[in-house]
Order: sequence, then C-alpha cells, then structure tokens
Amino acid sequence: MPRGTVLLVGAGADVREAVKATLSHLSYNVIEVDAQEEAIRLVAGGRDLFMVDAVICDVRLPMTSGGQAVTYCRSHIPFSPIILLTNSLEPTKASQLFKLGVADYLVKPVRPCQLEAVLDELSKRSLHTVHSDAVCQSPQGSRAS
Repeated sequence: MPRGTVLLVGAGADVREAVKATLSHLSYNVIEVDAQEEAIRLVAGGRDLFMVDAVICDVRLPMTSGGQAVTYCRSHIPFSPIILLTNSLEPTKASQLFKLGVADYLVKPVRPCQLEAVLDELSKRSLHTVHSDAVCQSPQGSRAS
C-alpha cells in the first residue's frame, strides 16, 4: 500500500533517478517532471495535485530560481510540504526560502536515510496538524486562544 504521492520537480537526471528509486523503495508513488513548465502543464491540464503529499523540487530549475519555484508550488499546491534539493545553501538564502513556505531542504547528493527522515518528520507534522484542526473544530474540544 502506498505511503503517499510525491511530486518530484527538476534536478539532474541522475539525482532525480536516485530520489525516485528511494521514494519507490519507501512505497511512495512518484509524479516526476523535468522542469517547472511541466508541473505547470500538469496543473493546467486538470491533474489533481492537491492529493500530492509532498513536493521535492530542485532549487536550480531551468528558467527559474528556487524562490519562484517555491512560490508557484505554494500557490498551486498549498497544503503539500515543499522539500528543496540543493548543492549548498547559505543561511540567508535558507531563511528566505523558509519564509516562502519551504518545509525542509536536502543537500545533494541526497542520502536515502536523510530523505526518509525528512518525509517521516513531515508526515508526523501533517498528522499533528490534522489532529489539532480536529480538536479546534470539535464541539467538545476547547482550546485556549
């Protein structure tokens, strides 16, 4: 049984294949696209990307910057955490990307255990958020403001 669906955007072919193999080994379905333009076509074509559990995106997509890619993903797939792949990330750039809505990042080459740990952590955060929302909406539940 699949653990979820991940949209994998960009990255070099070798990196993308390695990440895809890890995701498949971890029982995730993978929607793989080469570039942001293909992701845009998926959305424009009516592909239901709201069912994507996470987005893994290379910071250096062709014809765009990491910030543009994050902004696009956040606006079209608002509930899915975004994980960036990068060769390196300066603290100021990381801070800017986190402010745009990046959940986490991984430095290439991505080790399978790191990818699994990030996905597990994001899954726990997601479950906690769903549980917290249910408590807030529960007629019996009360929450201090």
